[in-house]
Amino acid sequence: YLMLNWWFSAHFYMVKVPLTQTLLLLLFLPVSAGTGPDPDRGRTELRRVQSLAAQPRYGDCWARALEHLDTRCRDMTSESQSRIALRFTHCHLSSSGRDFPSCPEGSDVRRCTASMDAVAFNTYTEFFTHTHSICHFLQSEAWQSRAENTMHRLTESSAGVAEQLQSTRQMAEDLIEAQSAALQAQQEILDNGEELRVTLRDSTQGLRSIFLELSSVSREQQVALSELFNRVSFLQSFLMVEAHSMSSCLYNAAALCASFLLTSTQRSSRARYLLLLLTFMNILLGLYILLYIGVQNREILNKHQDVTRKKHPNK
Repeated sequence: YLMLNWWFSAHFYMVKVPLTQTLLLLLFLPVSAGTGPDPDRGRTELRRVQSLAAQPRYGDCWARALEHLDTRCRDMTSESQSRIALRFTHCHLSSSGRDFPSCPEGSDVRRCTASMDAVAFNTYTEFFTHTHSICHFLQSEAWQSRAENTMHRLTESSAGVAEQLQSTRQMAEDLIEAQSAALQAQQEILDNGEELRVTLRDSTQGLRSIFLELSSVSREQQVALSELFNRVSFLQSFLMVEAHSMSSCLYNAAALCASFLLTSTQRSSRARYLLLLLTFMNILLGLYILLYIGVQNREILNKHQDVTRKKHPNK
């Protein structure tokens, strides 16, 4: 009885502790692995644009610019950010009494920026940077909301599994108590003859098979739960790598554009190849890092699956 009670206690503790550690890891991983622009800056810029949209005179222009912000930020492309920056630039120049070149909806962004003067282009460049921060903030908010919902569902699921394990343990203890009572009764029956001893042996074997089946079900639940959280951890790591790769692509594209812009004059054209070389080296380094992280995650998942197969060769 003591050995069986110790086994069920150890089994419940082995399931509960990794579950808590996995939940804590999923909770703090997005915070520690987040990269990209400062979310506080994006929040500040978004609130500033929203306050401008609330003004009575030029608020309609800013409000129209904010209408498709979520949709364009979801694409997170240079084209969509450029169009948002053009709308913000138009509203800002209009409220300042300056002319803004005609740029109909659907026209090429390069044609719109080509006819800008220095003041208008500098304003457009500044709003392009602000747009990148705002879009990154909106995506961070959306990701945080999805992560909280996922954590909530995982918590509810783990609580249900813990309750099932507790119920299984209680059933096993009741079964052990029933078995002890049966053994006492069977011991008394053994004193009456050999035929009753055979009956006692058959009854004990039946109870043992039930107990082994119950233990097998508990082990299956442990394996399923471990595989579930391992896959969720791998999925989250994969999503974080994908988000980082998208930010890196945008950053490198912006770096290439900045290199061409900064070296467009004859005076600085000699530095163009050096800047382009540094940018391509940065791209290669980022790709190498992402590839290395992906390989490491795959190796960890394969090792875990190999260990699970060795412990449970019938699965």
